[in-house]
Amino acid sequence: MKKRLALLLLPVIICLCSFSAPDWTLIQSNEGGFKMLFPVKPEGSSDTARPDSGPVPWKIAIYNANPTTDDNYLYGLSFSDFSPKEISSDFKDKRVDDFLDHVLTRSVTGANGEVVLNDKITFKDFPGRHMKISFAHGKAIMDLKIYLVHSRCYILQLDYLQKKENNPSIDKFFNSFELI
Repeated sequence: MKKRLALLLLPVIICLCSFSAPDWTLIQSNEGGFKMLFPVKPEGSSDTARPDSGPVPWKIAIYNANPTTDDNYLYGLSFSDFSPKEISSDFKDKRVDDFLDHVLTRSVTGANGEVVLNDKITFKDFPGRHMKISFAHGKAIMDLKIYLVHSRCYILQLDYLQKKENNPSIDKFFNSFELI
């Protein structure tokens, strides 16, 4: 009887062991000057923000994940080029902080949320911010890393349920970003 049970369970065990976490997809943008990992190939699009200084075109890569099967439900990266006379990471005055604060303000307004983290960070000596915004009545987090590289702004974004705040996909996604 034990031998028969073992033979019946063997296919089930083999089947369960064959399911492993899929490899992530490396996305490289020569135009954007970056590469990074996404769980699957994201959809590309563009949009235009309309701040007081005039229209700003953004390139966007986004993956809307299934929140029941993934740690996060949105993975995104966007970038835009600004006039080097308007903003540059080379500026050594308050303009860089003001610019990054403005990005935060627009993100909070767009999410109808509340800032729960706003830390100054650097990436390869370029200024940035790590920001977390609580939204959906405190049930979700928008986790942003924003970098100003010369006159190009990169925004890396993850959205996840608050209860999944320390999931391993967060570091995998953010740490995979590289300039090329």
